[in-house]
Amino acid sequence: MRRLDRLEVAILKQLQKDCEISLADLAERVGSTPTPCWRRIDRMTREGIIRRKVALLDPAKLGLSVQVYVMIKIDADGRLNLDQVSEQLCRMDEVVECHMLMGSFDFLLRVMVVDMEEYLQFLREKLNKVPYLSEVSSIVSLKQVKSVTEVPLM
Repeated sequence: MRRLDRLEVAILKQLQKDCEISLADLAERVGSTPTPCWRRIDRMTREGIIRRKVALLDPAKLGLSVQVYVMIKIDADGRLNLDQVSEQLCRMDEVVECHMLMGSFDFLLRVMVVDMEEYLQFLREKLNKVPYLSEVSSIVSLKQVKSVTEVPLM
């Protein structure tokens, strides 16, 4: 991991707010000129610091009003096949995040669905067919209080 300089941090903060900002406006906001800004963005992209630029969608406006956090324990055989389990979990469209954990549970999923009926269908037809699962525990989010995409930069 390399250290970011002041200009790189300023650029990243602006891009996290709006990745469609013009290079001229970006340079002005960070107190630089377009060429150094472009060079920094290009280098940080090549280095993988900037992974990609995306559009952030509003799940509720798309009818995805239910978010469920699913904690999964896998059995002893599953621990020998973590990559296989991970791949199967990540292939499910409803799974928008998948974390491998250390502690009481092995995986934490964030699942987005239209309603609880669709979640039950997801459980029955997809999740319960993943091998090596020994326990599945679901927590339904009542209301999202905070959600950011920005990575904290010092």
